[in-house]
Amino acid sequence: MDMTEQGGVDRVWDLIEKVDVCMLTTQSAGRLRARPVEARPERKAGLIFIVTDLRSAKPDEIEANPDICLAFVDPKAKAYLSITDRARVIRDTAKLEQVWRITDTAWWPNGPTDPNVCLLRIKPQIAELCGDNDLRTRQGLC
Repeated sequence: MDMTEQGGVDRVWDLIEKVDVCMLTTQSAGRLRARPVEARPERKAGLIFIVTDLRSAKPDEIEANPDICLAFVDPKAKAYLSITDRARVIRDTAKLEQVWRITDTAWWPNGPTDPNVCLLRIKPQIAELCGDNDLRTRQGLC
């Protein structure tokens, strides 16, 4: 579904907010690369932020090719969500302070001002949602 269609948008955001950890897929050297990340959704703004390290491969991969996919799974609800969009790497200390979680300190002991921490900014454009009680994807595939 297009993220501008209100019908299933609330269910999409509900799932994103419920399932913290998702899989981020980027492209690297002509191949796909997926890894788990924690999504920090902001429903009212229509954005998802991911806290990451500048020294990881994610920022370089996204700057080279910003097309990404986020995959969320809620096994209890049998709900599966794929978000397609383009990501941007941003350095915004104020936004980092807003989305910061105490668990992030394990990775960046100096907090959101650590010079190695950054954000991935994602504005979902296309969502494909499958589940027992959900709308099927726009292609009817599940």
